[in-house]
Amino acid sequence: MPRVNARLPANKKELFTQYCERIGKTQSDVINEMIDDVIGKQTEDNLPNDETLAKIYHTLWNMRETGYGGNLVVEVDESESKLANSLNIPKQTIRSRYLSKLRSMDYITLRTGINNVWYQLNVPLNEQLTNPNNDRQ
Repeated sequence: MPRVNARLPANKKELFTQYCERIGKTQSDVINEMIDDVIGKQTEDNLPNDETLAKIYHTLWNMRETGYGGNLVVEVDESESKLANSLNIPKQTIRSRYLSKLRSMDYITLRTGINNVWYQLNVPLNEQLTNPNNDRQ
């Protein structure tokens, strides 16, 4: 696994070392967990580790169109309705709990046009690994 180096003030380094000892984890484990919290966890097919988020992103991926500038996009209202129906989750919950999480993980970006609002898909899926027989679909 590649190494990452960081420069810290001595007092932060000491506090971090004490924290890791107190919780019984290595510094690498704690840093990896922090990075996962910031960028989100992904599987080798680029889907989030969370099963519901993975299903949602995979559904969006299958609905994608090529938009302005070659970006991959899905129309907001249509995609939220389809997700709510297919997952049997209220549309507002889809938006507030799941799509907002995908936005914070930088999987999707909200884009506006003259007539529509779109979600731009930012993380391409490894399509050799995401196939119709994948259990998370």
